Amino acid sequence: MTIRMTDSGYHGPKPGERVYDPFTDRIGVLQSVHSVEDLLFDPEVDGKRVAFLRPVGGGIEWTANADGLRFPETEHGQQAG
Repeated sequence: MTIRMTDSGYHGPKPGERVYDPFTDRIGVLQSVHSVEDLLFDPEVDGKRVAFLRPVGGGIEWTANADGLRFPETEHGQQAG
């Protein structure tokens, strides 16, 4: 699987890293980050960048505001395991 990033201005977590999405209060694995303008659909997120996330261990992916993502330990006080 190739993981791409189309938004060179993004400086947050990298693909493959676990992230905390404060909007959904979920931890997932970052798959990619893209500029909203590059997408062919409305991702329904506030912000200029959309992140594609997959639940840890698999499941249904979701989109999130990439600029709102945090590392799990900064939100929960410990590294997610």
